[in-house]
Amino acid sequence: MPLTAAQSQKLRDTMLAGKFDRDELMRVVQLVDGRGLDKIVFDGAVETVVFHVVNWCDGQGLIDDLLKVVAAARPRNRDVLKILKDLQDELNPPPRSPPASPPSSAKTRTGWRYQVVAFDLDATLIQGPKFHYSWRLVWDSLKLPADLHKQYRLAYYEKRITYQTWCERVCEEFQRKKLTRQMFADIVKPIHLTNNCVETLKALKREGFTLALVSGSIDTFLDELFPNYKDYFDPVNTYINRLHFDPVSGQLTGVTHTDYDFDGKTRAVEEVCAKQGCSMAEAVFVGEGENDAHVIRNVGLSIAYPPTVPEAEIYSKVIIDEDDLSLILRHIRTA
Repeated sequence: MPLTAAQSQKLRDTMLAGKFDRDELMRVVQLVDGRGLDKIVFDGAVETVVFHVVNWCDGQGLIDDLLKVVAAARPRNRDVLKILKDLQDELNPPPRSPPASPPSSAKTRTGWRYQVVAFDLDATLIQGPKFHYSWRLVWDSLKLPADLHKQYRLAYYEKRITYQTWCERVCEEFQRKKLTRQMFADIVKPIHLTNNCVETLKALKREGFTLALVSGSIDTFLDELFPNYKDYFDPVNTYINRLHFDPVSGQLTGVTHTDYDFDGKTRAVEEVCAKQGCSMAEAVFVGEGENDAHVIRNVGLSIAYPPTVPEAEIYSKVIIDEDDLSLILRHIRTA
């Protein structure tokens, strides 16, 4: 839906309040869609450049992406984030509730409003000092160049490579450093399961909730830190990247990437809901990062646990900063 004149003005005023300069505006456009660099004139006053950036993104149907990038660029400016969230809500109003229907089998099973609870893994079920995601922990443990990691991530964000290619290139770097399965025992030493993780999953499972794991993480972290995770997450409801190792030498041999990271997380939760015969309005997502931004806006209840990027904080309905997974229970147990 195109912006109204008032919405366009509000967005331009917000970007000016965020004090973006021309170089930053070029970077914003590059992250939204690199084609804009050839279409927008970046000379002249900043106000003029902002006007052209908003108009071009609006014409290309990229306003949602622009809002996300601008929010990520000003994570500590609460005034800017609040206006961006309000705009996002105006442009994407929640769907009207459907007429009441007889209780589904899923509802009979739990007795609560929500039926499916999906979790992110990195920095959600797994925590640790300055830990954000598993791929980077492996990368840093192997002492690979930080600049190269940044180049690969940027290439993916700018859509110059696919997610599969990103996974494969990173794994090639791991192979050059002769990563083995045995090395993960040391790699995971700085991190641990979040407090009350197992107890909370047990409680949800006992009460009939369907649990899903939807992550861009690496399955080997689960094997090391949570070897009995399959007691809680059915393999058909576990969406994650999988590393492969030689059974004799333990050397990394390849990766099977997940199709369900970033925006794909929404599709994963939709699949789980379809199998359970319930709607996305009856699903909960517990996550914290930039790759959760899409799914947290498409489920009935989104819990930022704990929020690590502004998108998670401004779009989640519940925010939990403490390292105690049991705190999610009172929000999920809603009639």
